[in-house]
Amino acid sequence: MDRNFIINKIKNDDVLLPLPQVVSRLLEITDSDNYSIDDLADIILKDSSLTAKVLQLSNSSFYNRGLQIISVNQAISMIGDKTVKCLALSTSVLNMKRLSSESGINSQDFFTYILSVAAAAESIAKIIKYNSFEEALIAGLLHDVGVIYLLNHFSRKYKEVLRKQSEGMFVHDAENEVFGIDHSELGFNLALSWKLPENIAKSIRDHHCVENLDEADVLGNIVKLSILLTFDQFSNSEEDIEKRLLKIGKLSGVLKIDSHQIAEITKNSLLRLVEISGIFGVEINDTEELLTRANREIWKSYLTMENLFKEREELNKKLIAQERVEAAMAAKEEALSTLSHYLNNAVMIISGQSQLVSMMKDNNQIDKLLNKIPSSMGEIQNSVDKIIAVMDVLKEISPLNHDEYFSYSKALNIDDRIGKRLKRIGTV
Repeated sequence: MDRNFIINKIKNDDVLLPLPQVVSRLLEITDSDNYSIDDLADIILKDSSLTAKVLQLSNSSFYNRGLQIISVNQAISMIGDKTVKCLALSTSVLNMKRLSSESGINSQDFFTYILSVAAAAESIAKIIKYNSFEEALIAGLLHDVGVIYLLNHFSRKYKEVLRKQSEGMFVHDAENEVFGIDHSELGFNLALSWKLPENIAKSIRDHHCVENLDEADVLGNIVKLSILLTFDQFSNSEEDIEKRLLKIGKLSGVLKIDSHQIAEITKNSLLRLVEISGIFGVEINDTEELLTRANREIWKSYLTMENLFKEREELNKKLIAQERVEAAMAAKEEALSTLSHYLNNAVMIISGQSQLVSMMKDNNQIDKLLNKIPSSMGEIQNSVDKIIAVMDVLKEISPLNHDEYFSYSKALNIDDRIGKRLKRIGTV
């Protein structure tokens, strides 16, 4: 089995997923340009369950539109024909009974995860004032439709994916090894075959891609963040928590969401999850268990951040210590260079005066020699005093530790130090 086999199956298979006749008819009619709201309403009204879901979603308190929707026609006008189409599709796809136990996936866990992502996407959309909360909800509901397809058509083989995941492999890599395609690409091809809106199809394809974010792809970024905020085995939550938190920070920045809003989204999502599960008739895990799990993950994130802070603090200390060492070495080099300059000058003066006196002596210039000796001796004494001052400074700076050096400027004021010592010995 490879990628081409599955994509050809999607393109040529009329029964991509077992959809009710009403949903198939909706997909068929919306595939053309020649239909009206009344046409859609007539089809939806033939399925009492779908009718109830459309009305429930339209009247959901979450949207707070301030008026009651009492007819399917009103609902379609309110939330849009494309959203109604996607809602009908989502309702059919989210069918726990159709997932075979042969796959090894716990259907209740899986659908709880999907609804959690949808609830988070809807909450994020509301926080950032996205133009369609319903669209965010639908994108969340359908983001893993590729997994649902694989579970419907290749349930036994999907066990191999789960086994590889349990051994530490990421789901995309495991799916590519087993099927030659991952669920994101597969879901994208399903979305194209159903002619779903382009931004929803793209959000399905890219829902795990956090690198090179496109700020213009708001819906896609909403779905990505909602997945990262839903700690679950199906969202690759087993990856390094630090990487996950960095991704959350990256997406929050792009969507302009602060940490307080993230906390609000997390809180609202859990409450909304219960409401959505009622609308779609999906049995979810016990809410107390979900809250416990969420708190556990928040605590784990807190501990991770605390450890990261400690690690960064230790690293900063090491860097500062290293900087101090480097600063001390630079200061020493400057100081030694300056002191060396003083020594050279003093030695050159002593040597010069000595040579001058010797030359006068050799030339029998006794009168000149006698006149020169006082000034020469003065210059020689001056130079000797400078050498003594330099030696004093060297003794002083040699035992200084790095912290003391760090408090000095890069170039120690050697001129000032030499001057003070010369004054003390009375030569200036």
